[in-house]
Amino acid sequence: MIRHLQGYTGDVVLVSHDRDEVCRMCRQVCVLTRGRSEPQRPVRELMASPDTVGAARLSGCKNVSAARRIDDRTVFCPGWGLTLETAAPVPDTLTAAGIRAHHIVPGTAECNSAVCRVAQVRRNAFSVLVTLLPESGDGETLTMELSPGEWVAQGGAETLTVHVLPERVIPLTGGGV
Repeated sequence: MIRHLQGYTGDVVLVSHDRDEVCRMCRQVCVLTRGRSEPQRPVRELMASPDTVGAARLSGCKNVSAARRIDDRTVFCPGWGLTLETAAPVPDTLTAAGIRAHHIVPGTAECNSAVCRVAQVRRNAFSVLVTLLPESGDGETLTMELSPGEWVAQGGAETLTVHVLPERVIPLTGGGV
């Protein structure tokens, strides 16, 4: 399709659910959530820092949970049973929090740690997706993405303590959780 549009100077509307296609073919993106249009913004900006549930899902964020604001740097996600510190300001209109799968890492930290049961392990060509069930949650799972070597280092554990850095917790607004 790109070849057919080369040299065309007008605007083109591309409708896609494919993140890679959007990144490859578009400079600007407008996310539609439940029939409502979000503001248009540069694709790179949306992928780097989504601020709505729809934008987070489009950008590939595998972990999105309903959340409530505790204060300007703390959220609570009842589905995961986690109170998470954020580096980004938490808006008053917060509805959810997002964590990218590759930002969840094994080990403990001063904050944002959780003990989880390993519910499922899926091996891909270049990574391992581990579905985690936080012990303190209401049954919502987290997906962690590791390299095969990082997963082997966990020794097939049935329970893992994991954490996420505050700068990796994404405060989100909008519906569709």
